[in-house]
Amino acid sequence: WPVVGFSPRKTALSVYGVYDGYAPPDPLFEDLGPHTTGVGCLYLKRLDAVDLDVLETLVRNAWKRSGA
Repeated sequence: WPVVGFSPRKTALSVYGVYDGYAPPDPLFEDLGPHTTGVGCLYLKRLDAVDLDVLETLVRNAWKRSGA
């Protein structure tokens, strides 16, 4: 199973692995920009509307948590 995955969808870019849906969300999500979450998914409607540095940090943190 991938540590972090991306899937372009018609309505949003789905990012898997940075949010598990059960634990409290990382405070960085507040600085990310417009997004929604589901159980295990982060949805971004417009990539150009989010802070890419924050997204990169979320991905790096997910990678570190996985022990990969």
